[in-house]
Amino acid sequence: MKKMIDIEIVHPGLMTTFQDKPRLHGLALGVPFGGPFDSISAKQANALVGNPEGTPVLEMTLMGPRLKILGSCHFAVTGAELDVFIDSKKADHSITHTIEGQAVMTFGKMTRGCRAYLAIGGRWLIDEWMGSASPVTLKNNGLIPGGALRKGEKFSVDPETGVRPTSLAPWQRVCRQIKTSYRLIPGPEWEWLTLQSRDDLDTGIDVILSAQSNRMAYVMEGPLVRLSSDHSLISSGIVPGTIQAMPDGRLMALMVDAQVTGGYPRIANFSTADVSNLAQVRPGEMLHLTIGKS
Repeated sequence: MKKMIDIEIVHPGLMTTFQDKPRLHGLALGVPFGGPFDSISAKQANALVGNPEGTPVLEMTLMGPRLKILGSCHFAVTGAELDVFIDSKKADHSITHTIEGQAVMTFGKMTRGCRAYLAIGGRWLIDEWMGSASPVTLKNNGLIPGGALRKGEKFSVDPETGVRPTSLAPWQRVCRQIKTSYRLIPGPEWEWLTLQSRDDLDTGIDVILSAQSNRMAYVMEGPLVRLSSDHSLISSGIVPGTIQAMPDGRLMALMVDAQVTGGYPRIANFSTADVSNLAQVRPGEMLHLTIGKS
C-alpha cells in the first residue's frame, strides 16, 4: 500500500484555489458553473500525471504558492509560464516530474500568462459541495467550499488512484498561446446598439482589461458602446462568455464564476473555447474585439 501524500501550505501565493469539474446541474438553483478558468491547461496537467479529467488541480493566479510535500508523487505544472523549484532544482513546465520522499515546492511570479495549474497524481481528500470542490461565491455565504488557500492549511492526496502518467506530444510542451484578438458572436440584444456602435464592433475595437476583472467578470476599458434608445431588460439568463453593455457604456464579459442571470443587455458572446483563452490575459493587457460575420 502506497503512503499518503501530505501537503502543507507554507505560503498561499496571491490567489490559489482548488478547481475541478464545473457544477453543471446547479444553474436552476442560481449556482454558477465554476471550475478551472483555463480548462484546457487543467486537462493537460491532469493528463501528465495520469489523473482522470476533472480531478482537482491547484489554480494559481499571477504568483504561485510555496508547498511542503511529504510523500512520493508525480506532479506537473501547465498554463502560464513561471519558475517552479523542487528544493533548489528547477522543474520544467508541462512535463511530468517525480518527488521521492519529501520536498519543498516553490513557485515564482508568472512571466507570461495569468493562471497556472498544478496537478498531483492521485485523489485529493478535500470537501465537495454539489459534486465539486471548486469554490464559488454566493451572496451572503462567501466562498463555498474552502475558498483561497491559507497559510498553514494541510491536505492529503491518496496516490492509490493514480495511474501511469502519460506524456504530452512535443508540440504540446509549451505554454498556452496568449490570444489577444477575438471574434465575437452577436448576442440577443445586439440590435439594441446604435448603428455607430455596431459599425465600431464590425470594424474592431481595442479594449484594456480592467484591474477590476476576476473569475466572475472581465471589465473592459475602451470605446464606449451606446444603445439606440432606452431599453428595459428583465433579468435574463447568462452563461460564461456573455458580454453585457453596462450603463456607463463599458463592456463586461461574464466568466466562469459569474451569476446565472443578469439585467444588462447581452450584446455579444465569446465562444466557450475563448473563455478558456481569456484566463491567461492579465489586467492591463489589450484585447482586439470584432463581431463575427454570418
